[in-house]
Amino acid sequence: MVVERNPELVELFEEFLGESYRNEVQELAQAYPERKSLYIEFDDVLSYDADLADDWLAQPRVIGGYAEEALRLYDLPVDVELGDVSVRLRGLPVSKSPRAVSKEDFESLVAVEGRVVEAGDVETVLSEGAFSCQRCGTLTRIPQPEQGGLEEPIECMGCEREGPFEVDQTSSEFREIQVGVVEDVPSVLDGGSPRRLEVVLDGDVAGELCVGDVVVVSGVVDSQQVDGKVFEFWLDGVAVEAADDEGVERWREEY
Repeated sequence: MVVERNPELVELFEEFLGESYRNEVQELAQAYPERKSLYIEFDDVLSYDADLADDWLAQPRVIGGYAEEALRLYDLPVDVELGDVSVRLRGLPVSKSPRAVSKEDFESLVAVEGRVVEAGDVETVLSEGAFSCQRCGTLTRIPQPEQGGLEEPIECMGCEREGPFEVDQTSSEFREIQVGVVEDVPSVLDGGSPRRLEVVLDGDVAGELCVGDVVVVSGVVDSQQVDGKVFEFWLDGVAVEAADDEGVERWREEY
């Protein structure tokens, strides 16, 4: 489904950045490209526009896209284009444990608090493949899925034949990712086994998961098919923060 662009939301984010995050945007522009993330605190959005804050939680990829478009249009004092910078919302008001993530959270932005039990190395993966037809040389660009294997063109956009194709690395786009796993903290469980949740981090947050840390990961809940009709949830991570003692107490009250 194609979502119609809403220029009013872009303007709203431009005003918000100008009023509340002017210094942060300027610091980011000076540190670019070593830094490619602008962190926004949820409470700042809530104070500015409560409806916008709620919409960001419910439709994080759509609303976050408007925030990033506003950042690209921002009038910077230096000659820098922030076209590939991510806007990351953090400091969500409520965190939940991995076992509390459910189908009601699908495609929404949540904060999950847990202990890191697996933390993979940072890897470079293909995000948009430029596939060169070995018959005519035409390049066909295919965005790659967040999870799963390589997705190739069905047919060449030039000669309309079924390849063969090779990935043109110089024309393709790549991203850095880290895959990890968080699980329920044992101290908040009343018996039973802790539940685990896979987390995928990308960009300059990749590498922030360390085994043994208790963290709050803000991210978009997604799912993947694992066996026939069985699907399991995973978290497309946006930001990683250290958990505090209050978070553990909230868990004890809930579970």
